[in-house]
Amino acid sequence: MASSFLAVWVDAVSGSFAMSIVDDRGDRSASLADAARLARLVTDRQRACLEWAEKGKSASDISVILGISPRTVEGHLAKACALLGVRTRVQAVVRARKLGLIGDAADDP
Repeated sequence: MASSFLAVWVDAVSGSFAMSIVDDRGDRSASLADAARLARLVTDRQRACLEWAEKGKSASDISVILGISPRTVEGHLAKACALLGVRTRVQAVVRARKLGLIGDAADDP
């Protein structure tokens, strides 16, 4: 059985960082077993941004809904992408939905 860990790395040139769940084989895709850990790592605000992105809202739309700046929305979505090990917001929404972090499964108690 593969063990998983949270990998964090920093781009020395841009100063940006990324995080991902990685298993000991180097597989960056999070399994369902990692969903509980990801649920703790993804913040409520990141989850809210993902939920609105799932409904087709732009960063500008989400910023008005949540009362934050569009740049802050982009930051929340970028961090969620990094945690989920994906590059785009569409991929993040799909991965979060599969893991039950957003959508109908996330609403169940």
